[in-house]
Amino acid sequence: MLESYETIFKKSKNNPWQTIDFETIIIDPTNKYSFELNELGSFIWGQLNGKNTLNQIIITILADYDCTPDQLTTDFNSFIEKLIENNLVEKVS
Repeated sequence: MLESYETIFKKSKNNPWQTIDFETIIIDPTNKYSFELNELGSFIWGQLNGKNTLNQIIITILADYDCTPDQLTTDFNSFIEKLIENNLVEKVS
């Protein structure tokens, strides 16, 4: 479970990634996995820049995408937790 929506994350430098046509592929060279993100996942990935809090990212998504706060919160939490579990992001503060 996420500690706080005021937490700030950045992308791990250990994982190369590329976005093409609104979809992102992240490579985990250590475990030889790749992660494919859809348009919304790619948007979130782009916001994990070491400056935005999780709350700021959620507010931006609600303004730009057609989704309910309840559904977004559930999906967002799951997505961020998977990024953390797979060491694809690092906590800044």
